[in-house]
Amino acid sequence: MKHRNILSYAKPYLFQTVAGPLLKLAEAALDLVVPLIVAKIIDVGIAAGDTSYIVKYCLLLVLVAFVGLALSLTAQFFCAKAAVGLV
Repeated sequence: MKHRNILSYAKPYLFQTVAGPLLKLAEAALDLVVPLIVAKIIDVGIAAGDTSYIVKYCLLLVLVAFVGLALSLTAQFFCAKAAVGLV
């Protein structure tokens, strides 16, 4: 009985196998940006009492959260497609 390498089974799912972890990496990078944005809100916006600055950066936080969610869901979708294909 000839044994095949696991990579030969993953070849039809190469895009999903690569895209899933890369999207998860991008989502993790966005998660690391959130504390930096919050620090700017506190150090610049609240310190100066600039309400428009605070609102602008809070909206940026919401945008980062939604983009992170979209990246995470897409990564999970690709990982699931690759995993089902390899079973």
